[in-house]
Amino acid sequence: FLPIWARGIPVVISHVNRQFQGTWTPAYFSDNFGSNPVKLTDCETEEEVNATVAEFFDSFGSYHANPHHPGKDWPPNADFEAIFPELHDAFKFGVPVQDYTRPDGVCNLISHFPMSSVKPDIGPKLYNAYGTEQIDARHGSTRLHLDVTGAINIALSVGNSGAGEAGGALWHIFAREDVTGLRAFLRTVQSTPEIGDPIHNQSIYLTPSMLESLARDHNIRPFTIRQRVWDAVFIPAGCPHQVSNETDTIKIACDFLSVEDVAASIRVASELRMQRLARGFGDDVLQLTNCLWYAWLSLRHHQAKQTLDDRVDALRLKRKKRRERQAMRLRVPTSDHGFECPFCPMETWYSQTGLVDHT
Repeated sequence: FLPIWARGIPVVISHVNRQFQGTWTPAYFSDNFGSNPVKLTDCETEEEVNATVAEFFDSFGSYHANPHHPGKDWPPNADFEAIFPELHDAFKFGVPVQDYTRPDGVCNLISHFPMSSVKPDIGPKLYNAYGTEQIDARHGSTRLHLDVTGAINIALSVGNSGAGEAGGALWHIFAREDVTGLRAFLRTVQSTPEIGDPIHNQSIYLTPSMLESLARDHNIRPFTIRQRVWDAVFIPAGCPHQVSNETDTIKIACDFLSVEDVAASIRVASELRMQRLARGFGDDVLQLTNCLWYAWLSLRHHQAKQTLDDRVDALRLKRKKRRERQAMRLRVPTSDHGFECPFCPMETWYSQTGLVDHT
């Protein structure tokens, strides 16, 4: 995993359900949280309608003229662990590469925030959406954007396609090296000029014909991933990506900040700062500077503790050897004779054949 991740390349790990527990089906959420209110967002028009969790999940598997999803993430304004404690534990103990992906993973720099501070909300969150057609007239489930951190996204439940084949989600993930050329292309396809960055505005979904033009005219091609049930997709920080559910899909995702992504994260954080100034809204949700500061403090503390532990171990070993030497001096031999060592002030014992012990 690490040699690929360090190069900023997306990774897919399949069959992660071998470690997962819990129930993640539409029926489970409908039966246990069906009466909870939720706002459904039309993936095409971005309009919102009020509904219940049951109304959304009970329609899984049906035809949808316009696909919807319950907001950008669910629950939108609440802690996942507080609402779904059992599922939170199932995610924490089942997610792959746990040192990186768990919210408390040692290699997840965000985990080093002190307990007394307010940590960034990095998830996990559920991403639920109906399927949509892969045609130029549609705009996918999640429009093109890029994130300041890395992320893991796992497909928990997917419907079947109309032909009875396994469904899932279609991902297009672009390399960091292609961001400049991609931005130039997006400015040429915008119907009306927009304030801000064409990627950070999250207003464009690259249709099949756009992707073809991008490859033909600019030699820019994304990593194309078809995510099936229990596939975990790792998205590096700073990589533009978009998603289109081919069928109704329940996914769970969590952000994480790794050392390998720090340079890209700093660059994206600077871009988002300029985006907030241009658009006049948005917050620094991640607190990247604080993340790096607390991670450094934590690592320095552990390094100092390790140095102290090493010194204590060395002192214990020294004392052990001293006790062994003292025990040797106090030993009473049967047929040996004691002499004082001519090279040091230590008394030791010599046998008829030579030196018995000398330290």
